Amino acid sequence: MIFRSPGLALILCLLSSVSAADLLTIAVASNFAAPAAELAEQFEETTGHRLRLVTGSTGKLYAQIRAGAPFDVFLAADTLHPERLLDDGVGSRVQVYAIGRPVLVSADPALGDSSCIDALFAEDPATLAIANPSTAPYGRAAREWLEGLAISPRIVMGENVAQAMHFVMTGNARFGIVAESQLLVPAWETRAFPGCAEELPEDAHAPVRQAAVQLSAAGGAFFDFLAGETSRALVAGFGYA
Repeated sequence: MIFRSPGLALILCLLSSVSAADLLTIAVASNFAAPAAELAEQFEETTGHRLRLVTGSTGKLYAQIRAGAPFDVFLAADTLHPERLLDDGVGSRVQVYAIGRPVLVSADPALGDSSCIDALFAEDPATLAIANPSTAPYGRAAREWLEGLAISPRIVMGENVAQAMHFVMTGNARFGIVAESQLLVPAWETRAFPGCAEELPEDAHAPVRQAAVQLSAAGGAFFDFLAGETSRALVAGFGYA
C-alpha cells in the first residue's frame, strides 16, 4: 500500500533543495583552472559548500550554458560572453575578476636564457601553438599579436590554452601562446620552467579582461566570495592583474 503525505512530500522537497544548493557547479575557462582549484578549496573550507569545476574554452562553455547546462557561476576568459548571457536574460550579475597576461613560451631548455620573441623570429617558420581564436580569448589575443608581425609561423591549433600548453610540453609545437598563470601552477614550484617565457606587448592585443556571471541564486555565495580580498590576492598570485 502506498501512503501519500503532503507533509512528507514537502520535507523531501526541502531536503532535495538543500542538497542541490550544497553542491555548486562552476564553469571555468581553461586558463583559470589552477587558481579556480585553489579558490574552490578555500571556499569549501570557509563555507562548507562543495564545488564542482568544469573547465573548457570560453566559447564552448558559453554554448553549453545557452543549451541549458546547469552551471551556477561561469568564469569566462572575456567579458563578451558573460555580457551576452546577461543581455539574453541568462544570469543576474557580471563582474571582472581578473585581467590575463598572454605569454609566448617554449619548453626547449636551450632557450632558457633567451628572449622567446627573438627566438620565434629567428626560426621563422617555427611551429606555434595557440588556442582557437573562435572560442578562446587568449587565442584571439594571439591572433591580434601575430597580425602585426612580419612572420608566418606554422600554427598548431588547440581547443583552449590548456591544450596549447600541452602541445608545447610534448614537443608538438616549439612555441606557444598561453596564459601566464600556466607558468605559476604547483607543478613548477619545485623546478624552473624548462624553456623561455615572455609576455606579449600589451599594446599588441586587446586586454584579456575576464568576467564572471552568476547564473543561479545558489551561485551568489561563490560569486561574492570571488570579489573578496582573499580571492583577489590569490588571483594576483597567479599572475593576473
